[in-house]
Amino acid sequence: MDVIDHFEELDACILPIVTSGTFDGVHCGHLKILSGLVQQAQTRGGESVVITYWPHPRFILGKGSSSLKLLSTFEEKVKLLSDIGVDYLLKVRFSKEFSELSPEAFVQKVLIKGINAKKFIIGYDHRFGKNQTGDIDFLKKNKERFGLEIEEISRLDVDQVGISSTNIRQALAAGEGRCRPRISWTLL
Repeated sequence: MDVIDHFEELDACILPIVTSGTFDGVHCGHLKILSGLVQQAQTRGGESVVITYWPHPRFILGKGSSSLKLLSTFEEKVKLLSDIGVDYLLKVRFSKEFSELSPEAFVQKVLIKGINAKKFIIGYDHRFGKNQTGDIDFLKKNKERFGLEIEEISRLDVDQVGISSTNIRQALAAGEGRCRPRISWTLL
């Protein structure tokens, strides 16, 4: 897997199939998105591209950042994504300025102009753009205009609990890690 910092390094991509997120911990909920991404890229003869943000957006935006404990380091994330078979990891430096991009600007500047994405695969609760106002509904309403195929991945539940980095952090803080059989929070 190539870890890149600039869109220009993706110029050789023929058919970029893209997902976006912080992917903290690369847990089984993320795996549902990422394995589909890799499989579709391979089936179509394209490239799987994961956009991730560093530092974690909550550290920049101050939303609970003082208590935020990441589930993995950036290096661990790279290893996990590489093991899954991702072709490219685009590391976007998250900043206040980047957080001000509207959903429209994010799609136009990052997905279309920056990556030339052909398909965008996101989780059911993924938000993007200023104040996290971009979502799957925004994408679906504008997919023809963007010329972008959109796919939403549904929530993964274990023991009737949605898998998310936040829920995993809360379970670990409460002592409900791998040692408690009723909770299946095991990271990849």
